[in-house]
Amino acid sequence: MRSRYLLSLLFVFVGAMFLTACLPGTESQPAEQPSVPEQDESREQEAYPAPNDAYPAPPINPYPGVILGEDGGETTVFSASEIVPLSSDENLIKGSVFINESEVVMKESAPVGVGLVLKGDLPTPCNALRVVVSKPDDQGHIELEVYSVVDADKVCVQVLSPFETFVPIGGFSGGTYTVGINGETVAEFEIP
Repeated sequence: MRSRYLLSLLFVFVGAMFLTACLPGTESQPAEQPSVPEQDESREQEAYPAPNDAYPAPPINPYPGVILGEDGGETTVFSASEIVPLSSDENLIKGSVFINESEVVMKESAPVGVGLVLKGDLPTPCNALRVVVSKPDDQGHIELEVYSVVDADKVCVQVLSPFETFVPIGGFSGGTYTVGINGETVAEFEIP
């Protein structure tokens, strides 16, 4: 008898839940969209000037921070201001970056604005990308130091994290230049 009573209560409860879900005015509300993190004003912006006539700007991404990769997976998109080394990086561990693709982008202006699109993988989703761009040497070689930083105390899934970023290199008025990443020459461009 007791089991019959509990079964009846269960049916009443399930029925009430069903009716409540079907009543007018109780439509489900769309999930709240996650807020976009605010820009860190303490970033050392002087290392990379803001895009202007001499510096090409990366394409506008309707979904800041994440794009859908060709294989259907997510790729993190870093803006030029997010890859600048910070003074707080000294508390983090320096790690590697795997560069899969690099492409020189030039904007016709005076001087010609040059940048580099980098695509690759970070060791984990917890690693942050950092890029330091040197000024051209006497032979016109521009070296990029590309690395990642990570908090040693952070527990993170051990899976590669794809990324894409645009690195402004500078404005150039003429000559032949080579671009290196971590000691390996990856591109050459000429400005008449």
